[in-house]
Amino acid sequence: WPSVEPLSRPFPGRGNGWSVQEGAMSDGERQVAVSFHLALMTAVCLDMLGAEGPVITEGPFARNPLYLAMLAAACARG
Repeated sequence: WPSVEPLSRPFPGRGNGWSVQEGAMSDGERQVAVSFHLALMTAVCLDMLGAEGPVITEGPFARNPLYLAMLAAACARG
């Protein structure tokens, strides 16, 4: 579920958690889920800021192909 901290944005007052038992997922499944979640949260925040133009990613996110692919898809303007 979306929020990590229920008092912060972009989804204040919302809970957090997994839609399935976290322990039932493999390490790879968990990595995909976390990478996609973080990319979608990034896209939501960029949208809330009204960001336009290219997105520059640095640090560990720049080395995560799952995150980068989902962020590109989520930020694509059709």
